[in-house]
Amino acid sequence: MTEPWRLLALPPMPKDLLELLFGDERLEVVVPAERTQAAVEELVPTVDLLLGDWTPQLRITTPGDRVCFVQQPSVGTDGIDLAACAAQGVPVANCAGSNSVSVAEWCVGATLNVLRKTLQAD
Repeated sequence: MTEPWRLLALPPMPKDLLELLFGDERLEVVVPAERTQAAVEELVPTVDLLLGDWTPQLRITTPGDRVCFVQQPSVGTDGIDLAACAAQGVPVANCAGSNSVSVAEWCVGATLNVLRKTLQAD
């Protein structure tokens, strides 16, 4: 059997939940010991895949020599240095459009709130 892929998961979620979502015998989920940039930088050279953080706290500044793919679990890529990834030939993906329905629903709700003054009436 070959070694499992190592995934560095940066979302602010418990490791057991991340393992439930992503883990199997072919993938080892790794999380930083603490939610600091220094802890992320220490782990990056030891992993094959990166799952970005949707908060602005942890950034992917360089993919390292071993990383072959970066996935951002949100719409943007603000926490990822795209130029550094491109320079090393590491593809980056995000979840563009994943929240389009909920954003549209919020806009309709906010419009109704303004038109009908529901906040003031509450």
